[in-house]
Amino acid sequence: MCPEVEAWVDPTIGSDVTGSINDPALPYKQLQSAIDAVILHLDSIHSTTSNAKGLVYAMPGLYGPYTNGSGDNFPIEMRDRVNVIGMNSRACVLRYKSDVGNQPKSIFWPDQAAIGNFPFSASILVDWSTATNGAPLPGGSGTTPPAWVGDADYAEFLDGFTLEGADVQIYAGDTRGQPLYLSGRISNCVFDMRDGWTPEDEASTLAGPWFGVMVVSTIDITYSCGYWDKHFVIANNTFVMAQYGRSSPAASPAWIHQSRDEAVGIIDVNDPYCLGANSDPDPFLRGMSNLVVLNNLFRTRPDTSNVKPMAMLGIDDGDTLAAIGSGTPRETNAFAVGRAGTHNNYFYSNVATSFVVNPTLPIVYCGASPCQGAGTPCVPSSTSCVSASAPTTARALWNGATGEFDPGFVGEFLNLTNQITFPLGQSFYVYRDWRLLPGSPMADLGIAATAPNGSPVVTNNGRAVYTHACDALNTFFRDGEKYGNPRVVGSSIDVGFDEIGSLILAGSWANDSHSHNTPTPLLANSSQGLATRFFILPELFKGPLTKLAINGTQNILSGPPYSPNAWTQPPATLRAPVVDSNLPADYRSRFISYGNPSSQNVPTAWCWNNPTPPTNGCKVSQTIPTTLLPYEPLLNVTNQPDLYFVVLSVPDSESSNLAAYFNVQAVVENDSTSSGLTRWTNLQSEYR
Repeated sequence: MCPEVEAWVDPTIGSDVTGSINDPALPYKQLQSAIDAVILHLDSIHSTTSNAKGLVYAMPGLYGPYTNGSGDNFPIEMRDRVNVIGMNSRACVLRYKSDVGNQPKSIFWPDQAAIGNFPFSASILVDWSTATNGAPLPGGSGTTPPAWVGDADYAEFLDGFTLEGADVQIYAGDTRGQPLYLSGRISNCVFDMRDGWTPEDEASTLAGPWFGVMVVSTIDITYSCGYWDKHFVIANNTFVMAQYGRSSPAASPAWIHQSRDEAVGIIDVNDPYCLGANSDPDPFLRGMSNLVVLNNLFRTRPDTSNVKPMAMLGIDDGDTLAAIGSGTPRETNAFAVGRAGTHNNYFYSNVATSFVVNPTLPIVYCGASPCQGAGTPCVPSSTSCVSASAPTTARALWNGATGEFDPGFVGEFLNLTNQITFPLGQSFYVYRDWRLLPGSPMADLGIAATAPNGSPVVTNNGRAVYTHACDALNTFFRDGEKYGNPRVVGSSIDVGFDEIGSLILAGSWANDSHSHNTPTPLLANSSQGLATRFFILPELFKGPLTKLAINGTQNILSGPPYSPNAWTQPPATLRAPVVDSNLPADYRSRFISYGNPSSQNVPTAWCWNNPTPPTNGCKVSQTIPTTLLPYEPLLNVTNQPDLYFVVLSVPDSESSNLAAYFNVQAVVENDSTSSGLTRWTNLQSEYR
C-alpha cells in the first residue's frame, strides 16, 4: 500500500506559501517545508488514520540555498513516517553551500582508535536523527512528539538524489548518552564525495565530505541496555570518490577530482562514553549496528599512501554477505581491494559483530578491557563475541594491480575525446555522468528481492529485506532515473545507482543538473550545456539489418509564468505502459506514444541530419554500424575486456525560448521481420 499523504516540491516554481498536501498543482518550494507539512498532517489525522505514512516527491532541480535553488538550508531533517523520493537522481541535487544559513551539528568524531573526539561541529546534508518517533514535531514548542510516539519506529525511505559537499552527507546517530531507535532505507543515490571541484554555476570550489553515510551508536548510560541497534538498509548507491578525465580541453587524462584522503563512504561506529557507571568498559571504537549494505559501488583512486579513501569502516561481512531466501550468501558491493576494514590511519572503527539490544536484558559488549579513567565500570554479562571479518569485494575495482576493473562511467568515456571519432564542444571535458556503460563489469553483479510476497534478501546478520508493495517505495523496482528505467535488467541487479539500460541519452549536465543548452526556468545552474546529443546503445543492437527509430514526446510550457503541475512520472508519458509479452524480457514496455502526434510538439532537433530528416516528426530510421567504438579501460587496465557499444550523435537545434519536458524511447526494427518490430528500449527523460 502506498502512503496516504503526499506532497510535491519544485525548487523553481514551487511556493511554501501556497504549497498544499495531496495536490501536485500546488508544490512546495523547499524540501524541508514539504517534509514538515507532511508529518504535521499525519499527526493531525492520527485519530482516524493511525497507521498513515507520508511521501514527498522532489521535482528535478537544485536543492540548497542558491539563487536558482530551493532555498533549503542544511541539514535537511528527516521526519518519522515521511519518505522522500527524488524523481531522478541525476537531476535532484542536494548541494551544500558553506556561507549561507546552514546549521552545523555537534557529533561524535571517530578520529582516534579509542573514545574518539566529542563534540565535533560538522555540516550535514541529511540528518536522520530527527526521524525517531520520539523526536518533537517541527514548529510550536519544539517538545511535542507525534501522536504515535509509543509505536515502533518506521523505516523512512530516501531515494533518488545526488548529494554534494558537507562534512557528512547522511548522518544517522545519537546524542551522547541519549541513544535512539533509528531505522531507514537509503537507495539509488549518488554520493558525490569529490573534493575541490567547481560546479558550473559556482565561483568557488566545493569541499568534499569526510563521510558519505555515518551511523553512530552511543552506549546507553540511562537504562543500562547497551547499544541500541540502527536498522538501516543502504542499497544500490554509487559513491564517487575520484574522477578520471581532463582538467582542460587540451590536458592529458588524469585523476582530476579526488575525495579527501581520509574520506569514508560508509562508517558504522560506536561512542563508548567511558566516563562513569553504566559506561562501556571497552573504549575502542567498533561497528555496533546490524546494517544491510547491498549493491553499492565505491569508486576510489589508486593510492599507495598511508592515509587513503575507504569504502567502508566498521562494516563486517555479516552486514554485506547476502542471499535470496535460504540461498548461498555472497558479496554484492564493488570496491578496491583493501578499502574495507577497521581504519585508514585517520578514522577508526573496528569490525565487530553487533547485536539487537533489548532493554530488559543485561548489558552486552564486544570486549571487556577496562576503561581508562572511568569510575567503576559495568561488568559485561558476556566477554566474548562472535568474531567478524571485513567485507570482501564482489568485483575488485582498479587500485593499480592486475585482475582489477574499472566501472565504465558514461561521463568519463565522453570526456576522453581521443576515444571517439566525432568532435566535442570545448566545455565537454567537465561532463559528469556516473551512469554505467553497456558491458560494464558492474552489470548483474548485485542481488535483489523478488516480488512483495516472494523471497527476501537475507544478510548474514539476520536482517531480511523485502520488496515493497508500493512501487514508489520499492528499492528494487526502478533505478535512480525512475520512470521507464527498471531496477533489474538481465539476470540480476547492477551494482550502483544506475541499471544499464538499452538506451543512454547523454549530452546534458548529467549528475549535477537537469538542464541542457539554453537556460530556462527549469535550469538548475546558469551554464549552457552542449548542442549535441549522444545516444549510446549496447553491442546487441548492432547489425546491417537493424534500424533504430528514436521516438519522443514533449510537453512544452506555453510561456512565463511557468506553472506546470508537479508529477509522479514525467509529463507526456503513458500512465499505464503498453506491455507486449511477445517481446524479449526487459524490452517489452512502451512508456510513450509512438508516431509523434502533433499534440506532443516534438521539435526537429531530435531528428538525424543524415539521412535527411523525414516529415513525420522525429521518427527516423538509422542503420546501426557494425564497427563499434571501444571503451579503453582507464589507466591501461589490460585485463578488463573492452566495453563495446554504439554511439550516435545528434545536433540539437531547440529554440532559445523553449521550456519543456522531453522523453525519448527508441524502438529497434529489423527489416527481416514482417512486423518490423524487434524490441523497445528503456525511457530517457530530460527536463529543461
